[in-house]
Amino acid sequence: MRKTETKKTTIASTKNAAPRPTALAKVYRGGIVESIHYGSVAVVDAKGKLKYYAGNPNVVTFFRSASKPFQVLALIEEGGVERHGFTAEEIAIMAGSHSGQPEHIAVVDRILQKVEISEADLQCGTHIPLYYAVHNKTPEAKRKFDQRYHNCSGKHSGMIALSLIMGENKADYLDRKSKAQRRILRSVSEICQIPASRIVLGTDGCSAPNFAVPLKNMALGFARLASASKLKGKFGMAMQKVLLAMVEHPLMVSGEKRLDYILAQNFSGRVVAKAGAEAVECFGLTDKGWGVAIKIDDGSSRAMAPVVFSVLKQLGYKIDTEKLKDYVRLPVKNYRRTVVGQIEASVKLEKAGV
Repeated sequence: MRKTETKKTTIASTKNAAPRPTALAKVYRGGIVESIHYGSVAVVDAKGKLKYYAGNPNVVTFFRSASKPFQVLALIEEGGVERHGFTAEEIAIMAGSHSGQPEHIAVVDRILQKVEISEADLQCGTHIPLYYAVHNKTPEAKRKFDQRYHNCSGKHSGMIALSLIMGENKADYLDRKSKAQRRILRSVSEICQIPASRIVLGTDGCSAPNFAVPLKNMALGFARLASASKLKGKFGMAMQKVLLAMVEHPLMVSGEKRLDYILAQNFSGRVVAKAGAEAVECFGLTDKGWGVAIKIDDGSSRAMAPVVFSVLKQLGYKIDTEKLKDYVRLPVKNYRRTVVGQIEASVKLEKAGV
């Protein structure tokens, strides 16, 4: 009798368990699977209805840099564009993660000049520009990069501008208790339709506050971004400015050869994407008014491109597999640049409610 009761309890526990991450991509070498990347996908409409999913769409994880389009909203709502005359190109780089290309640095310099601050006022730190990793290059000997080359320098410049508008000391612009950061939190809460009290705060790689929310709420934020024309008031106008900036200036959001830029180039504004560290990718589908959020659990972004293109194909988008062959079926190369394997998507979207 006891054995029977134990068995029933086990079955009930399994049935009520939360959905688990699923295999999103597999890495092949010599014709066999060498590694598997697990994770989850959420596809949501602008009303918050889950349309499709894979794995656990309710998993709570950090937005990382995928939250940048929402972090700049407060600056726009508080009159930053009118006060400083920010252009769409400048808004795009505030919402983006640039590669440190010369055209990126020129735009960051313009923002610094308009806000009347300097590179030394930024608190994002330094790193080798993403341009070098993407192009498989090594920086010139003894070459040093200041904070303008950090992929988040646009965002930080905008945060300082907001802090000054709100009458605060620019040195405190990263303090999560400051008016500026609390205002940004409010914008993220509104766009993702989740109470601020339920958003877990952490510290991003650039030292700015960042937000952990359920994956489906990330997708909802991007669905609302994709449907910005339907939003009302100052908030709606701010969202429209961000969307238009990202569509018109995708190079400022990302950089050459990077996934967000590739998506912009190949889908003519129908896909508006923003990547985040630790293998997060979010994008809005402007022709459907849907949002998609993807998280690969192990934090490796190497499989993200095949997963994204597979998701898009399953949602009805035509993929030029010949033109995009190195992204759809990502080659694995050794140190001699010889192709020794490939990464292929294995994600299977499930229709919600079925």
